[in-house]
Amino acid sequence: MLGERWDRLDQAFASLSTRGVVELVGPVVQELQKAVFRTNPSAIVVSPDFDSVGQVLANTVSSEQAFLPPVLLCVDHENLETEELYEYADDFLLLPCSAAEMEKRLSRLVLGKQTELPPHLLRLGGITLDTRIYEVRIEGERVDLAWMEFQLLKFLMENPGRIFTRDDLLTSVWSLDNFGGTRTVDVHIRRLRQKLGLHGDSYIRTVANVGYGLVDA
Repeated sequence: MLGERWDRLDQAFASLSTRGVVELVGPVVQELQKAVFRTNPSAIVVSPDFDSVGQVLANTVSSEQAFLPPVLLCVDHENLETEELYEYADDFLLLPCSAAEMEKRLSRLVLGKQTELPPHLLRLGGITLDTRIYEVRIEGERVDLAWMEFQLLKFLMENPGRIFTRDDLLTSVWSLDNFGGTRTVDVHIRRLRQKLGLHGDSYIRTVANVGYGLVDA
């Protein structure tokens, strides 16, 4: 939910939420990109009274790592001629509306729009890794990683849920001719945890006497 005033849609939202059709997140006013990274919504519903929708959506899609779900814009009759609206919205919900109409619009958006990440992006929970520009973000905030830290995280994100021995990681990430030994893996895991902050302990799993893996926290 992007915007603040939802009084005209309270009944429709209450009906859909009670029946388990939707799970509402928000409302969000400005920090849209962080909210998208944190909650991974199926769709964004924009309030009819949110005047800066164009600016907020434009700032979000201008990011190299922006990936927006479909946008449903709630509008009044008098706002239909506003050209800016058609630049960002995937569909419109004309007010007043029923819960049934809102459900149809949301279902069509969620089921009809391609939602897979582009091939250069990997995402696990709040972590997004971009192989095109070699960048990692945590809930929209950039994290600076060294080259091998990036490669280690990339490999783990490509194989979520699996636990790898130190020798497995040396072979897959560093190559067989690495002379650092398994100590190299431990050092890079520790540094990776530190740079990911609180997310490091949440996502990187250690299995005693076995190795490491990445889980969706």
